[in-house]
Amino acid sequence: PMDPIYAESEIFVHPYPPRAREPTELGVEISNPTEEPQTITVTFSFAEFGIGLPFTVIDTFTVTVPDRGMIRRVIIWLPPDEGLWCIEVEIELPGRDEVFYSQRNIDVVTLTVTPPADLPGDGDPIVDVEAYAEGVLIGGFRKIFRPPVPIHRPRDPIYAETEIGIDPYPVLPGQPTELSVEVFNPTDQDRVVTATFSIAGFGIGLPFNTAHITPNPIRIYVPAHGAARGHVVWKPPQWRGKFCVQVTLEMEGHEPIWSRRNIDVGEPLEPGQPHSLDFLLGVWPHTEAVTVTLGVINHRDGWGASLSHGTVENMQPGEPVTVTLTVTPPIDAEWGTGDPIVDVEAFVDGMLLGGFRKLDRPPIPLHKPHEKGYAESEIRIEPYPPQAGQETRISTVVQNTSDTAMAVVLEFEWADFGMGIPFSTTNVTPITREVQLSPHMSATAWVTWTPDHSGQYCVRIILTDSEDRYERQESQRNVEVVERPPCGQTHVYTLTVYNDSDIPATVDVGLITFNVPANWTVTTEPSQTLTLAPHTEGVITVTVTIPCSPALRAVYALQEEAGGEPTIDVEGYIDGELVGGIELRFAAPEEEQPTIYLPIILKGF
Repeated sequence: PMDPIYAESEIFVHPYPPRAREPTELGVEISNPTEEPQTITVTFSFAEFGIGLPFTVIDTFTVTVPDRGMIRRVIIWLPPDEGLWCIEVEIELPGRDEVFYSQRNIDVVTLTVTPPADLPGDGDPIVDVEAYAEGVLIGGFRKIFRPPVPIHRPRDPIYAETEIGIDPYPVLPGQPTELSVEVFNPTDQDRVVTATFSIAGFGIGLPFNTAHITPNPIRIYVPAHGAARGHVVWKPPQWRGKFCVQVTLEMEGHEPIWSRRNIDVGEPLEPGQPHSLDFLLGVWPHTEAVTVTLGVINHRDGWGASLSHGTVENMQPGEPVTVTLTVTPPIDAEWGTGDPIVDVEAFVDGMLLGGFRKLDRPPIPLHKPHEKGYAESEIRIEPYPPQAGQETRISTVVQNTSDTAMAVVLEFEWADFGMGIPFSTTNVTPITREVQLSPHMSATAWVTWTPDHSGQYCVRIILTDSEDRYERQESQRNVEVVERPPCGQTHVYTLTVYNDSDIPATVDVGLITFNVPANWTVTTEPSQTLTLAPHTEGVITVTVTIPCSPALRAVYALQEEAGGEPTIDVEGYIDGELVGGIELRFAAPEEEQPTIYLPIILKGF
């Protein structure tokens, strides 16, 4: 009700504005206030930015919204061009003639209005433009303010941001932990932002500090209409367990903005059994006594969630209290989906103090959330590339994030590199490994493999728990060693795509770049779709041209300081589902760096 029909906050788009052919998340939250489950038809459509322009359907599907519940549905869209778009979501209920629709028609870019000296907050509306025909609203758009390089993703709460990466998590005592952040620049101008990382204990309202993080802060070069990653390393002094990461971005002419990742994972839950989690509640950054109000947002139908405190009065700075979150899964709960279970939030005078998100993540996770499923760093292949007849070692590191001893079974497979090519266990010894893990223990599991030919391969690892409680997990790594091409030359890289089904398949081609300067030329052929007959293969080519520009040396130096490299991901989708991809990473030439970096191509399954 608080939103105009053309600027609905229940619709989110990431990244926004989208870039041409970059896989873009479109999401919608749908609530059911009735006492009966409702089965509805949902249609996503897009139109060019403007008012009264025709829409094109992206996807239509049927979902059931539980009684007095809410669901969040996300699809992947590959926009045909770069720029601003209007997204529309239509809802139809069986037996009713009405069609309910919402639109998100948003302009965020460099401001074209005259701003005041004090700029508004991130996401604040600036102006609405509406159009009427014979007194009836036919559409409009809203202009909102966002910093030139925003850090917050609209789909995420400010305390559970997916643009922040933590590896490993929970942390192990004395083991260096990599912290990373992804940022986007929707403007026409290259930007350099300063990112400062800080750490707090797991909880809400606890103070942050920057100790033991190097380098810190870092400067991140973010190209126009592009994206970038920055990395630091935290060396925890005998710390074990969960914690909260905060990233603060600063850029000239704008107030600092921050983002946090405060996640609870690892506790094995039992069907129908209450599970209690104690966490500390403080009042930082408040310096005087305040009253804190707490609440929960339940994301899982049929799960119970409650707090030991609803309100804590007269809380003193520096004197945190212990609060207990109790979660009760249903008897028929699904396990290990990776989805949110519940959010816990705390407020002071109606303003958000902080929060954390509890995720349904397996106690022994294989996939790292901040990595692509086709480019997993937890898999190692030695030597690489494999040589015909030479014994090769495939290994992975697994970590028990819980307080309970666990056992898992790992299966190792290989395939020729590409997309959709069947996997094999031929010449793998042994095919599976069972690993027993004590609480908070990590271990390396490995097998030997003798390939029958030299070249590039894809390796897949499948993890199942010994009690078969959690959904099976898959991780893949397909690697090819390359060198960054000299400036002024054009190089072509290829990705083989195979259709292993009995029906034709149309593969949508997506392109994502990180740390790639705007004056690089990156194209794919085909640029949009590849259609394959049953049991046939095709090729996607990636063409890269790096200009010869003295200014790029300063850019590369910034990237090296921030632990970032120019990276190109090319992905394939069928009906909105990711089926594989290729990742190109370009390290600086050896003469420009004090140490030797290994540039790699990571290719999808």
